[in-house]
Amino acid sequence: MDSFLFVLEVLLTMVVSFSPLIIYFVISISLQKIAFNNFYECIGYKGVVATGIIGTTLHELAHYFFCKLFRFRVIDMSLYRPSSVDNTLGYVSYTYNRTSVLQTIGLFWVGYAPFIFGVFYLWGLTYLLLGLNLFGYANELTSSKGVEFIVYQLLEHVLLGFEALFWSVYYAGWAGFIWVMVTSSILLHMMPSVPDIKGSWPGFWLMFLISFVGFSVAVLGFESDYRLYVDSVYTFSLSLTAVLCQILSILSLLVVFSFLIKKTARLIAVLYSKCRKF
Repeated sequence: MDSFLFVLEVLLTMVVSFSPLIIYFVISISLQKIAFNNFYECIGYKGVVATGIIGTTLHELAHYFFCKLFRFRVIDMSLYRPSSVDNTLGYVSYTYNRTSVLQTIGLFWVGYAPFIFGVFYLWGLTYLLLGLNLFGYANELTSSKGVEFIVYQLLEHVLLGFEALFWSVYYAGWAGFIWVMVTSSILLHMMPSVPDIKGSWPGFWLMFLISFVGFSVAVLGFESDYRLYVDSVYTFSLSLTAVLCQILSILSLLVVFSFLIKKTARLIAVLYSKCRKF
């Protein structure tokens, strides 16, 4: 087999196998950015900073946990200390052993820790305040009908979760209001920051290299083993995406909520402007 075609086949196999997760992260980051921009337009920088009291604290705790898990040396940390100089709300400073494979891989997990922990924060909060098990709506997806059907199922998962969340919040009263406030704070700050993503690259590329070697061995092996390996990775990717889809449901609800706040703020501004003319 030509070396270029071999590398291309392995790369395409990896992309296809992890495609559900790739699609998920693109959509979730886009939704979070829309909601963040809407809130920023309504409440400004100081308002967003205020939401970080909960969100940023949990964000930095997640970094700290994975630093300790991978035995990094934590130099300094601040769970919540807004700075107008570099626009940071908190930080965890650490060092690691550059010759350690495990700690290099840990860079990826430390960088994306806020998102990973954010999923569990939201699950626990939703179960505690709304009595709703987010993961209970995550039935395993099936890949038997092609990519288009998978996308349809993902949307179906999101819509079912959105409907369940909407009515749970509606009937929960004050608990629902608290859920919206705390969830908004978590969601606005659960995504990795630009420094987090930059710091995670060495770990990502090392994991990519290990995955590439694994897929290469699968491609070079017998056809049955190759298909079994790829199908198992793809099935895992689908199952994990099905669970994470419930976070998309919450993000969708947050986007709707942010648009309502944005429109309300604009309406109040127009009414206030007209009242001042009289």
